[in-house]
Amino acid sequence: MAQPSDTIEHMFDKEEEVALQSALSYELSGHPASVELLDRGFRAGKLCSRVVVVPSLNRLDVVVQDPAELVSAREFLGHRRAAGWEVWALVPLAQLARAHDTGRGSVEFVQGWWTRSSGQVAFTSPEIP
Repeated sequence: MAQPSDTIEHMFDKEEEVALQSALSYELSGHPASVELLDRGFRAGKLCSRVVVVPSLNRLDVVVQDPAELVSAREFLGHRRAAGWEVWALVPLAQLARAHDTGRGSVEFVQGWWTRSSGQVAFTSPEIP
């Protein structure tokens, strides 16, 4: 049986993998991108997540496991949007429908991701919440 720390560690590993794949796709399109840790002081119990920063597009891709985090982060994300950043949420494919509801007013786009049988992360097309 997995220990809680194993589960949390796996969750952050998956978030990092999703963020790295997102950053790579931007890089391949000619837009330099970096992956940074995003402080989650806005959500008790979760310390950090990954965010893909794409300065040439003024875009932040925030990787979340649970779309409810978008509600908790509304003020935080609102400040980023007010500063001129376009905020996208990358969510597990199974959570995409919920992200449409919770992302409304917090992010410009939601995008689902899943892991293919090959182990590679794949993304849906971006959708307006």
